[in-house]
Amino acid sequence: MRVGFTGTSAGLTNDQLIQVHMLLGDLKTSGATQATHGMCIGADDQFHEQARGFGYFIIGVPGVNAYGDVYKRATCVCDLVMPPRPFLIRNRDLVSESDVVIACPRETIEQFRGSGTWATIRYARRAKKPLVIVWPDGSGRVEHVANVRTLEEYRVSLTNTAIVLS
Repeated sequence: MRVGFTGTSAGLTNDQLIQVHMLLGDLKTSGATQATHGMCIGADDQFHEQARGFGYFIIGVPGVNAYGDVYKRATCVCDLVMPPRPFLIRNRDLVSESDVVIACPRETIEQFRGSGTWATIRYARRAKKPLVIVWPDGSGRVEHVANVRTLEEYRVSLTNTAIVLS
């Protein structure tokens, strides 16, 4: 299973960090082996460190602006780095190459300008990709997973799957 991640360059809240950590552990137990992120400062860097701790193979998909400029690049070292692509295209690539997407926005109200995290969430929704949104307070919602709406239900479904497969 391939886990994609998008999050704010401002970094994760402590509650988001805890939830992402638990999700990565449960996904790993359920067979996930690959984690992909956008190589930006903040949340991507924090996700990277957690995924590395669980032993994921980490793929970085760096983004560049319309002029080809790189900014907000994290210094994390990935197992594989894809060629840089314009941010919105890079975000679509991240969703397309993932089996589940974890998103950690800074705000709970959808942003339509200036937020790559929300652009990625919208793309995952249009693609009907399993999507786990972790809000700043640590609560969340799950979309496009049958009979699952909350983080707790999703984590239980992953745990039950792991038990059945063992």
